[in-house]
Formats: sequence, C-alpha cells, structure tokens
Amino acid sequence: MSQSRQKLIAKKIHMKLHLEELQVLLGRRVAAEELLSLEQTEQLRQASQHFRAAPITAYEIDFCEKMTGRFHALIDRLAISNPSPVYLWATYSVECGTLAVPSLHDIHFDFDFAVGDMELLSMTTSDFQDRLLLNWFESDDGARRLSVQTQGKHWAAIKY
Repeated sequence: MSQSRQKLIAKKIHMKLHLEELQVLLGRRVAAEELLSLEQTEQLRQASQHFRAAPITAYEIDFCEKMTGRFHALIDRLAISNPSPVYLWATYSVECGTLAVPSLHDIHFDFDFAVGDMELLSMTTSDFQDRLLLNWFESDDGARRLSVQTQGKHWAAIKY
C-alpha cells in the first residue's frame, strides 16, 4: 500500500475524533473544510522544527489550575507579546490537518482531563516565533498535573 493511501486511510479513521477534540477546544463546531491540507500541515510541521533549539520556560501545575485567573493571565500576556494567529496541534493534526486559529484567546482552556485521545496540545504562532505546549498526565501519586512550556522569541520570557 502506498504511503499516500495510508495517509488517506488514517485521515478517514481519525477525522471524527479530531473534529470533536477541536470542537471542545474552541467551543464551536469545526468542519473538516476548515483544516489545512495534509501537505500544508506537513510543511508547517517542518517549518516549526526549529523550536527544538529555542529557549524554553517550563512549569508544572495542578491540571485544574488552568481554569484560574492566574493561568488566564498567562494566556493574556502570551497573546499580547505575540498576537499572531496560532496553529493548533492536537492528537490527530498530522493525520487529519491542523487548524489555524485567529488568537490564543479563541482556545477554551477549561477542557476536561479526558478529551478524546489528547494528552498533549501545542499552539504555534503563524510567524513561527513562539510556541505553547501543554501536556497533561497523572503523577505517580494519582494527582492530575499539567506541564506548561512556553518557547520562542517572545513567549519563553513570559513568567507564570
């Protein structure tokens, strides 16, 4: 089976769950037509590889803390320091297509711990200057935790 056929099959298998995850994150219905093509998504993924060398600021907080004013203030400071639209990278973005979102403020960070298959969410600015990475997990003692990483020219300097 050719690689392009495998990609199309993966897209078909995962599209419904991908759109459901995005709907939770945006608080609105998301249509497949809004997603970037697999080719565009791959180009963006390649273009964002430089983040591996970019400065990182990392925090670990309780998962429920992302619903507090302090976390929302962090998002506000990030959006002010780089107001570019963001590409939203969820579980199946590579297989189904990523989504361009006008602002970090369009993302609903009050999502539940169990959102589809997601455990990781990445937001990359459209100018490829900054990235926010959220990774949620259960610690050894069963506590629900959230790893928050800000990275890039503007966002790495923003403190929680």
